[in-house]
Parts: sequence; structure tokens; C-alpha cells
Amino acid sequence: MKTWMLGILLALVATSAVAFNETDLKRFKYTGNCESCDLTNVNFEGAPLDGAEFKSTDLSGANLKNADLRNVQFFNVNLIGADLRGANLTRARLSAVNLTDADLRGANLTKTSFDKVKFCRTKTPWGTDNSTFFCQSEEDLAASKAKDEAERQKRPWRENPVFKKPLPSILR
Repeated sequence: MKTWMLGILLALVATSAVAFNETDLKRFKYTGNCESCDLTNVNFEGAPLDGAEFKSTDLSGANLKNADLRNVQFFNVNLIGADLRGANLTRARLSAVNLTDADLRGANLTKTSFDKVKFCRTKTPWGTDNSTFFCQSEEDLAASKAKDEAERQKRPWRENPVFKKPLPSILR
């Protein structure tokens, strides 16, 4: 049955502009898994992908609108600019996923787990655009940490960093 559903998926994809690797798509069609695949700009709109696994896969610009992504595993996946509006991500697992500029409005995120996911200008189901804190590059984060550490080193060791007042003598 899974092969039959993936056959429908292939028919959907055939109508989209081709920017993905055809061999990777065929492999995904037969296995339901995609490791180190290039599925850039693939059209999975409304596709039944329940239980699929994507590892080290490029799904940037992918159309996953209204797709059934229940129990899908995303590990080290690029979803930059992907359209996930209305997708069902119930119990999906996203680990080391880049969701920069992705659109998740209206998506079902019930029991979805997020681990090391990058949200940057990501439109969420509640309409919030996460464009501030998570958009920093690794270099910016490292510089910020170094600055914080330098500031901390300037403080006397007995200073309470939370209140910026000396600790009471009883605690010294």
C-alpha cells in the first residue's frame, strides 16, 4: 500500500518544475526513505508521507503544503523556504533541521519534537515570525559568547551577577 501511495506522489511531482535529482526521487518512491537526497523544490503537496525518513536531505523550496507528515523523521535536513502550510506533523521528529524562511502556518505540530532546529524568519502555526534570536550566525553567536565572558571576567568574584550587588557577608 505504501508503494501505491508513493506512486501517487510521483505523479504529483512529475507536474512540478524539475530541480531535484530524479534518481533520489525514485529511490524515495520505492523505499520511503531518503538519505543524502537532493529533493530541492519537489512538489509533495497533499502527499501521504506518513512514517517516511529523511536524513541529510535537501528539501529547500519543497512544497509540502497539506502533506501527511505524521511520524516522519527529519535528521540533518534543509527545509529552507519550504511550504509546510497545513501539513500534519503529528509525532514527527525534527533534529538538526534548518527551517529558515519556511512557512508552517496552519500546520499540526501535536507531539512534534524539535531538537537543534533553526528558526529564522519562520512563519509558525500561530502566525509568529521568529526573526530575531535564532537568526544569528555561528560567528555572531561565538562573538556574543566571548563578549559575555569578557564582561563576566570584569566583575569581582564576590559580586552577585543577577542583582549586581555584593553578596551578603554571611554568604562570603
